[in-house]
Amino acid sequence: MKTDELVSLLESAATPVEKNTSARRLELALAWGGLVAALLMTAILGVRPDFGQAALMPMFWMKLAFPASLAAAGVFAAERLSRPGVRLGGVWVGLVMPVLLVWATALEEFVNTAPAQRDRPGFPAQ
Repeated sequence: MKTDELVSLLESAATPVEKNTSARRLELALAWGGLVAALLMTAILGVRPDFGQAALMPMFWMKLAFPASLAAAGVFAAERLSRPGVRLGGVWVGLVMPVLLVWATALEEFVNTAPAQRDRPGFPAQ
Protein backbone atom coordinates (compact mmCIF):
# COMPACT_ATOMS: atom_id res chain seq x y z
CA MET A 1 0.00 0.00 0.00
CA LYS A 2 1.36 3.35 -1.01
CA THR A 3 1.11 6.50 1.07
CA ASP A 4 -1.51 8.09 -1.15
CA GLU A 5 -3.71 4.99 -0.87
CA LEU A 6 -3.38 5.02 2.92
CA VAL A 7 -4.31 8.70 3.12
CA SER A 8 -7.33 8.11 0.87
CA LEU A 9 -8.42 5.17 3.02
CA LEU A 10 -8.07 7.16 6.24
CA GLU A 11 -9.90 10.22 4.94
CA SER A 12 -12.78 8.19 3.53
CA ALA A 13 -13.67 7.03 7.06
CA ALA A 14 -13.07 10.42 8.69
CA THR A 15 -15.93 11.99 10.62
CA PRO A 16 -16.08 15.37 12.35
CA VAL A 17 -14.81 15.38 15.92
CA GLU A 18 -16.93 16.93 18.66
CA LYS A 19 -15.76 20.27 19.96
CA ASN A 20 -13.35 20.11 22.96
CA THR A 21 -12.92 16.34 22.71
CA SER A 22 -9.21 16.50 23.47
CA ALA A 23 -9.78 18.83 26.44
CA ARG A 24 -12.42 16.51 27.91
CA ARG A 25 -10.18 13.48 27.52
CA LEU A 26 -7.28 15.33 29.11
CA GLU A 27 -9.46 16.48 32.03
CA LEU A 28 -10.67 12.93 32.64
CA ALA A 29 -7.12 11.55 32.55
CA LEU A 30 -5.90 14.26 34.94
CA ALA A 31 -8.75 13.67 37.37
CA TRP A 32 -8.21 9.92 37.54
CA GLY A 33 -4.42 10.25 37.53
CA GLY A 34 -4.49 12.82 40.34
CA LEU A 35 -6.84 10.72 42.44
CA VAL A 36 -4.79 7.53 42.01
CA ALA A 37 -1.52 9.39 42.66
CA ALA A 38 -2.90 10.97 45.85
CA LEU A 39 -4.21 7.62 47.11
CA LEU A 40 -0.94 5.83 46.34
CA MET A 41 1.14 8.56 47.95
CA THR A 42 -1.00 8.47 51.09
CA ALA A 43 -0.93 4.67 51.23
CA ILE A 44 2.82 4.36 50.66
CA LEU A 45 4.21 7.43 52.43
CA GLY A 46 1.43 8.30 54.83
CA VAL A 47 0.40 11.76 56.00
CA ARG A 48 2.87 14.01 57.80
CA PRO A 49 2.23 14.04 61.53
CA ASP A 50 2.84 17.81 61.63
CA PHE A 51 0.71 18.56 58.56
CA GLY A 52 -1.24 21.34 60.32
CA GLN A 53 1.93 23.17 61.36
CA ALA A 54 3.61 22.64 57.99
CA ALA A 55 0.60 24.08 56.15
CA LEU A 56 1.18 27.39 57.93
CA MET A 57 4.68 27.74 56.48
CA PRO A 58 5.25 29.55 53.15
CA MET A 59 7.69 26.89 51.90
CA PHE A 60 4.97 24.25 52.20
CA TRP A 61 2.87 26.18 49.69
CA MET A 62 5.88 26.87 47.44
CA LYS A 63 6.57 23.14 47.30
CA LEU A 64 3.02 22.64 46.07
CA ALA A 65 2.78 25.70 43.84
CA PHE A 66 5.97 25.03 41.87
CA PRO A 67 5.07 21.60 40.44
CA ALA A 68 1.39 22.59 40.16
CA SER A 69 2.22 25.63 38.02
CA LEU A 70 4.56 23.60 35.80
CA ALA A 71 1.88 20.92 35.48
CA ALA A 72 -0.76 23.50 34.59
CA ALA A 73 1.47 24.99 31.89
CA GLY A 74 2.25 21.50 30.62
CA VAL A 75 -1.43 20.55 30.47
CA PHE A 76 -2.20 23.77 28.62
CA ALA A 77 0.59 23.06 26.16
CA ALA A 78 -0.54 19.44 25.68
CA GLU A 79 -4.11 20.55 25.09
CA ARG A 80 -3.01 23.11 22.51
CA LEU A 81 -0.65 20.66 20.80
CA SER A 82 -3.42 18.06 20.53
CA ARG A 83 -5.22 20.29 18.02
CA PRO A 84 -3.50 20.73 14.67
CA GLY A 85 -2.87 24.31 13.62
CA VAL A 86 -3.27 25.84 17.08
CA ARG A 87 -0.39 28.00 18.24
CA LEU A 88 1.16 27.61 21.67
CA GLY A 89 1.10 31.33 22.30
CA GLY A 90 2.61 32.29 25.66
CA VAL A 91 3.01 28.76 27.06
CA TRP A 92 6.74 29.30 27.37
CA VAL A 93 6.06 32.06 29.94
CA GLY A 94 4.12 29.60 32.09
CA LEU A 95 6.99 27.13 31.91
CA VAL A 96 9.78 29.64 32.56
CA MET A 97 8.23 31.85 35.26
CA PRO A 98 7.98 29.20 38.02
CA VAL A 99 11.63 28.29 37.53
CA LEU A 100 12.69 31.94 37.65
CA LEU A 101 10.61 32.51 40.79
CA VAL A 102 12.22 29.54 42.53
CA TRP A 103 15.67 30.79 41.54
CA ALA A 104 14.82 34.28 42.81
CA THR A 105 13.55 32.83 46.10
CA ALA A 106 16.71 30.76 46.51
CA LEU A 107 18.89 33.79 45.79
CA GLU A 108 16.93 35.89 48.28
CA GLU A 109 17.30 33.16 50.91
CA PHE A 110 21.03 32.92 50.22
CA VAL A 111 21.55 36.67 50.47
CA ASN A 112 19.59 36.90 53.74
CA THR A 113 21.48 34.01 55.36
CA ALA A 114 24.43 34.95 57.52
CA PRO A 115 27.74 34.00 55.86
CA ALA A 116 28.68 31.83 58.84
CA GLN A 117 25.50 29.79 58.34
CA ARG A 118 26.18 29.01 54.67
CA ASP A 119 27.80 25.73 53.75
CA ARG A 120 30.81 26.04 51.53
CA PRO A 121 30.68 23.67 48.54
CA GLY A 122 33.21 20.88 48.86
CA PHE A 123 33.81 21.44 52.56
CA PRO A 124 32.00 19.98 55.56
CA ALA A 125 29.75 22.32 57.53
CA GLN A 126 31.42 23.78 60.59
